[in-house]
Amino acid sequence: MAKGSQFERDFARKLSLWWTGDERDDIFWRSTTSGARATTRAKVGKKTSGSYGDITAIDPVGLPFLKAFTPELKRGYNRETVQDLIDWDRGAWREWIVKARKSAEQAGSKWWMLVVKRDRREPLMVVPANAPTPFHPCLRIEMATYVYRLEQLWESDPKWVTDALKPGEEE
Repeated sequence: MAKGSQFERDFARKLSLWWTGDERDDIFWRSTTSGARATTRAKVGKKTSGSYGDITAIDPVGLPFLKAFTPELKRGYNRETVQDLIDWDRGAWREWIVKARKSAEQAGSKWWMLVVKRDRREPLMVVPANAPTPFHPCLRIEMATYVYRLEQLWESDPKWVTDALKPGEEE
């Protein structure tokens, strides 16, 4: 996979296909300036619908996913390892998770999602432990964070996301 923006485009297409049972690849796309517009507007107390995190829904069909999760994506960063996540006081993991939490809070999503892809490594998905995923984590960190292989998401039925929302939240 390519760096940053291409990784976001590839993820958006794959997420769209997963969300629609391989029927459509155009539900999700990169958010405006990877969420920077929403972050800037939030500093002055303004909301920016659908612009938090790195991925947005360009079709309303995808809104339930964004009500559940606000994805932040990181590509490259080959010096950052899962060990740095465990150590917590080293590397960029803390910064990434703080940003993901803040983006989800500003967006009004229930949970944050961090997707990290190092060169020549399997992509990982990191979510808070209270996110009701249907698969077993590869790693559970004591700060209440779970690490999954991203492939586990693609292999799952997306219905678990809408099932995790309360009635009316998926609209």
